[in-house]
Amino acid sequence: MACIAGWGCATSQRAAGIYTTELGRAPSQSILIENILVVLNSHGYQVRSVSSRMLETEWRLEDAPYALQEEGITQLRDRIIVILGQRGRGYYTAQLRGEEQVLMDGQWQQRALTAAALERYRAIAAQVKQRLQPYMTQE
Repeated sequence: MACIAGWGCATSQRAAGIYTTELGRAPSQSILIENILVVLNSHGYQVRSVSSRMLETEWRLEDAPYALQEEGITQLRDRIIVILGQRGRGYYTAQLRGEEQVLMDGQWQQRALTAAALERYRAIAAQVKQRLQPYMTQE
């Protein structure tokens, strides 16, 4: 189960349209951000802002699949926020928060994550972890 302090656990938040998980660590914040950006860009996310504490993407829009259109949902949007931190001396950490909303009756609403969003967030997390693996084994 993926949990982040103050955000709760991924299993309980999936119903609220949110996915959270730890991404890993690196010896410098620049290495961490660089590797996260490579993965986010490969999945089509455009970065909105980067600071020493967080990285945030633009909302990404897509038409709702037919099954959701039957429920009155016309579009989906999602974004990723990465919270950056420092643990002790010598390594930096990152936690991913993926959010998905649906457009229904002309308003954006939180709703349970679609299977596609959950799969995408898990794939992004796995790819970032794989890229950071060489740094996470260093002491």
